[in-house]
This record gives sequence, structure tokens and C-alpha cells, in this order.
Amino acid sequence: MSPDKTIAGKDIGERLTRWGLVYSVGMVEFTREEVEDIVAKLQRANLRGADLRDANLRWANLYEADLQLANLSDADLGGATLCMALLYKANLRGANLSGAWYSADTKWPEGFDPEAEEVYERRPRLVE
Repeated sequence: MSPDKTIAGKDIGERLTRWGLVYSVGMVEFTREEVEDIVAKLQRANLRGADLRDANLRWANLYEADLQLANLSDADLGGATLCMALLYKANLRGANLSGAWYSADTKWPEGFDPEAEEVYERRPRLVE
């Protein structure tokens, strides 16, 4: 088996993509490095206009991600990091944002109130 055709010790051959394997066996068998590689790809990700309705993005690190015009309706973003994320004109209808984190530079859709959604602002630490 060539290394590019195995993930988490499974031969994916031509049948499954890397993401197909995630959905078929879950990530429990992935190595820490493989999980970190997948999670890191969400930081600064260009997800502009993506259809992510009903997506499980719980605890996702979406730092500086471009989610403008994305459909996040009914998505689970609980505990996610949204610091410096661009959510301008994103559809957040029905999305769970409870416990997510944002920064002063996070750009929300017009009229969105993060405090009402139990989203926490991460403030810079003051150094004495």
C-alpha cells in the first residue's frame, strides 16, 4: 500500500476520499496528527458561499475563516472559535452558537447580536 492511499491504517484505494473515510469510520481511528491537519485547514479557510446547513462544526477553529454568504442555518457552532472570522451576510438562522468565541474583529451579519446568542468575546490580555 502506498502512503497516499491509506488513512488511519485503512486502505482507501480508489473508493473513498479522505473525507469519505471521515464519514464512514469517523475520526476515532485517526492519529492526532491527521486530526490536527484536518482541523488546521479550517483556520483561515475560504468557505465563502459554502452550504453548511446542519453542519456539525462544534469546537471548530474557524479563526480568520471567510464565511461570508455561507449558509450556516441549523449548524452546530457551539464552542467554535470565530475570532476574526468574516460572517458578513452569512445565514445563521437556527444555528447553535452557544459557547462560541469571537473577537472585536469578527464581522457578523447585519443585526446579529452575539451576546444574545451566548457567544463570548475573547479580549486581548493586558500585559503589565
